[in-house]
Parts: sequence; C-alpha cells; structure tokens
Amino acid sequence: MPPSSQTLRTAFQTAASQWPKDVLRPSLQFSDSIRKASDRIFLPSAATTSPETYQGPLITLSKVQHQKAEQALASLHRLIENRALKSHPMTERTSKPASFPKHYARIQDAIDRTARGEVFKKKWFPNFRWK
Repeated sequence: MPPSSQTLRTAFQTAASQWPKDVLRPSLQFSDSIRKASDRIFLPSAATTSPETYQGPLITLSKVQHQKAEQALASLHRLIENRALKSHPMTERTSKPASFPKHYARIQDAIDRTARGEVFKKKWFPNFRWK
C-alpha cells in the first residue's frame, strides 16, 4: 500500500528542512520552494492561507501521482546526500583546470566571505566606464 498523503507531505517538509542554506541569496531559499510545492500538491486550495497550521484532510493522490511524488522525494534525498559526488568524485584536474587553476578556489573564497557578511569593495572592472 502506498504511503498516505500526510506521510508524503511530512517527508517533503523534512527534506526541505535538511536542504542546505544558500548564503549568497538568503532571501531566496530552495527549501522554501520545496515547502510551497508540497503545500500546493497536498493541501486543498482553501488551506493555502496558513499551510503551517492546517489540520484538515489532505488531497488524496492517484496511484500515478503517488509514484511521481515518491520519485521526486527520492531525487531530493539523493541530492541532499550528495550521492553523485560520492560515486563520481571530482579530480584535481577538474577542480584546478590548467587554464585557470585558482578559479574555483576564488569562487569558494568569495562564498565564504559573503557567508561571514563581508562586503565587496573592490571594483571588478576598474577601467570600464559607462558612456
């Protein structure tokens, strides 16, 4: 027997809470999109005003919809667990290309500085002028 709609909705909400935060866009989180999508799928349209406190019955999904929801949930879990990177790790050649070996290190440094709240004051194109 397929899991109930409540079980699936709870699993989507749990997956959303496990999704890592995006430090570059603190006001735009993918976890919020997961929550909103699960609310849109499982809650009746009248419940969208306060989905956090909704206690009524959920929408009953068809067998095909349940299968698709389970597949989507499994995909989210694979992404959260980083399975692709674990089974296919990046090589040194990929992470430090010969043409620009410090490229990814600089990106990671910028992300780390942004997470700490540092503000970029350096001009990226000092010789560029708008006309």
